[in-house]
Formats: sequence, structure tokens, C-alpha cells
Amino acid sequence: MAAFLAGLLLPFVSLRAAAPEERDPMLARVFPSIVRIEAIRLRPTDGRLTKEWSGGSGVVISAEGHVLTNCHVTEDGDFFRGYLHDGSQLEAVLVGQDPLTDLAVIRLNLAQQAVGAPPLPVARFGDSAALRVGEEVFALGSPGFLAQSVTQGVVSNPSLVLPEQTVGKMMLRGEDVGQFVRWVLHDARIFGGNSGGPLVNTRGEVVGINEIGVV
Repeated sequence: MAAFLAGLLLPFVSLRAAAPEERDPMLARVFPSIVRIEAIRLRPTDGRLTKEWSGGSGVVISAEGHVLTNCHVTEDGDFFRGYLHDGSQLEAVLVGQDPLTDLAVIRLNLAQQAVGAPPLPVARFGDSAALRVGEEVFALGSPGFLAQSVTQGVVSNPSLVLPEQTVGKMMLRGEDVGQFVRWVLHDARIFGGNSGGPLVNTRGEVVGINEIGVV
């Protein structure tokens, strides 16, 4: 799984783009697996605890309620809540997080689902190593606490390792990851709140988690 650097468009080869009639069913299959994540932090202020909210996106990766997202979405959170495609909301707990790759997993409390609720829609994984320059991709998420959004782009570099000249330029949680993490460069726009959402190929397979926007 690779993180994603978005916003720069480099030369690419010509590949057949997905037709609208192909895209719409594909996106309709993927969107139900998107989760809007709310992280709540408790902070002492003037002798009392106050709540701070932040949010991001995630994608369901197991029927047991595991959701893949970014570490910077979950870090420092004391409580978590996931908003599902059908409008329901479930509390969640942090399973684990990795600051170096900026990935995290939370688990939704499925016991809070309504009686008779259908199983969670689980996203399918693809092979990010098989991505090609010029391949069409879609960045999905819930920017600005909206229910869902999608932006379209192409892969400019499927296996980007930043050169030594960028030392200190690609920092995640205080770690310089430019030369140690394989990035996929694409130009699908990443809005605030889209962090943690999936990047999918034209088959509707998750090929990575969106990370950084560059303008």
C-alpha cells in the first residue's frame, strides 16, 4: 500500500479512460465503503475539559468493522466516531497507527448497528505495484465533513522515491519519510477532509490511501 502525493502533473502515456457508463457503476460500488471519521480530543482548559473535533475520511476493509485511514486523522484522538454511507453513526476505537507511513486502523462498534442492518460494504484491494503512468484513478472521501466526494486524475509516477535533494522537505509527524516511503504521484485533487480516503482504479479497487495535496 502506498501513500499518495497529489497535485503535480508530469508527462504521461495515453491509456484508455473509463467511459461514464463504466465509472458510475464502479463508483456506486465503492462509495458505500467510505466512512467519515470524527476524532474527538479532550483538552484541559481553565480547569475544565473541553472538546476539540477534527475529521477525515476512511474506507471499510473488513466485515468486522476495520477502517483504514491516515495516522494524522486519528493521532491524539481520545474518542472516535464513524459516519456510514447510510447515514448511521457508530463509535470506534483505535486499533493501531504508524506515523512513518501515516496510516491507521480504527474499528467500528458494530454492536451499535440497528437490528437487521445489512453487513458493512467492504472495499476491495488492488495492486498498487501494477499502476502505470497515465492510468486513470479516483480519489474518494468526505471533505469538509460532507457525505462523499470524488475527484478524477491520472498517475504521473507510480513509484516515486524523493531524491536526496528533498531531505527535510517531506516530513510526517516529525519523521523525514521522503526517501523511505514509496509514493504514487497523481493529480486527482485532495481537499481538506479527504485525507485517509481511498484512491481507486477504474475497477473500483483500492490502490492506496490519499495523503498530501501539493499546489
